[in-house]
Amino acid sequence: MFQKAKAFTLIELLVVIAIIAILAAILFPVFAQAKQAAKKTVDLSNTKEIGLALMMYANDADDSAPFSRVVLNGGDWWTARMLNWRDLIYPYIKNGGGRVNGVGQVYTTPEDGGIFQSPLSQNAWSNAPVWWTITGGDGDETTRWPRSYATNMSAGAEELGGEHIWWPNVGDTGGAGSMTIFQNPAGTAAFVPSKLPFPDLAVYEALTYECTAQGQPWGGTGIGLQMTDGGGGANYVFFDGHSKHFKVRAAFAADVWDVNTLYGPSWVASVAQQAATIKEYN
Repeated sequence: MFQKAKAFTLIELLVVIAIIAILAAILFPVFAQAKQAAKKTVDLSNTKEIGLALMMYANDADDSAPFSRVVLNGGDWWTARMLNWRDLIYPYIKNGGGRVNGVGQVYTTPEDGGIFQSPLSQNAWSNAPVWWTITGGDGDETTRWPRSYATNMSAGAEELGGEHIWWPNVGDTGGAGSMTIFQNPAGTAAFVPSKLPFPDLAVYEALTYECTAQGQPWGGTGIGLQMTDGGGGANYVFFDGHSKHFKVRAAFAADVWDVNTLYGPSWVASVAQQAATIKEYN
């Protein structure tokens, strides 16, 4: 005598499917959060290594910072032959990445950016054009390095009385580049997060200007120039070599850019109000 085989009823099958769907809805966000947390950890590690390299470079260079841009010949401006701060601190980096041996060549493909490439950067090797546009360029303005971090071009403003006069470029004089000038090196950012191909970034642009998702300067996008962790925060490297996470707007309020005292409360309030309109900074 045959025994009737047992099987799921349609209702039981639907219940199982519903349970699986509920579990997936619960677990997928958890996995996404864990993945994002891992990216934040790698980014923090990157910035710490960059800070350590800065300290070692300065120790060998009589307490001077690396040049933001290095242009050995006048005809090299806005060409792939330009160098920048990454080239100078690279010898102190364990896993620098980029294309250190390809000076002068224009590259059109991504590369392993090492610590110079943040996992938080969604378009580290973007070829979104800027005002000079190296034809076919992919990455920073030399096409050899990823887009993720930049020098704080506003550093030294409070000590020297104005922006863009401290961070050294070839031929600069008048105290530019001397790391001994900082009144609060542990509270002054040396390197900041960035989506742009430029090796440097100034505070006003960083807090109020906008760009496309690919890192092309553009107004009305609601996308800020600073690379963030998706929660309005980012990691900053300081002139004593340490790295610290801040909310973007909190970093500005804490004067890590080194300009707030120079420009005063009304300017600070105006920039803070504009920064609040950038959706990524909230």
